[in-house]
Amino acid sequence: MLQYRIALFFGAATVAGAFSGLLAFAISHMNGIGGLEAWSWIFLLEGLLTVVVAIISFFWLVDFPDTATFLTPEERTFVMWKKKYDISSVGEEDIFSVRHIRAAFADWQVWIHILIYISIVAPLTGITLFLPFGYSTSISQLLTIPPYICATIVLFVFAHYSDKLKMRSPFILTGLLMYGLELMFVGIGLIFVPIAVFVYKRINAQRDAAERLALERGEKIQYSNQELRELGDRAPNFRYTL
Repeated sequence: MLQYRIALFFGAATVAGAFSGLLAFAISHMNGIGGLEAWSWIFLLEGLLTVVVAIISFFWLVDFPDTATFLTPEERTFVMWKKKYDISSVGEEDIFSVRHIRAAFADWQVWIHILIYISIVAPLTGITLFLPFGYSTSISQLLTIPPYICATIVLFVFAHYSDKLKMRSPFILTGLLMYGLELMFVGIGLIFVPIAVFVYKRINAQRDAAERLALERGEKIQYSNQELRELGDRAPNFRYTL
């Protein structure tokens, strides 16, 4: 379900893009109402809605599972355990330190994923900045709706099959190929996604081989839970999801 959750996060942006065009089209016809111009109404209506939702969210959203009042004590304990041990059998470190920041900046994987993320996000937001086609402002706002609707549908279809097939990289590559208008950013993604997939497959294979060899020899991994947590994705029992 991880890809579906990520799809919900990014899907909110595409749905918002579709509705913002429709909303802007409607508000553009409010020019002169109340002695205000259309652009003023956009700031008032969208800003007011944002403030109201923010106030409601402050009281409604739950910060952490241990403060979720709608969960029973047993459910709260299970969710906290699940969250801690969802990725690996040894859990995550509970204490944050400066060394985590240094490790992030020194990790080559972070920089590759920055480029991959740019190659995905730039085409997603770039469509809102396309050059004028000679249409009126109202029609231009309406024309932004269909691409976002299509993008949302494709997003959830890809997320569904990504979870079903337990694979991510093919859908990322397929999505990148669809953005012809952002060739430069797509090119970045097409270069670094295969590199990341190749490297991660190789690392997973090496760790699987080392684990099999250790089992054949009757050896056990000589690491404590704390040491494995500190190693993070470099731990011998960690496997990358592709």
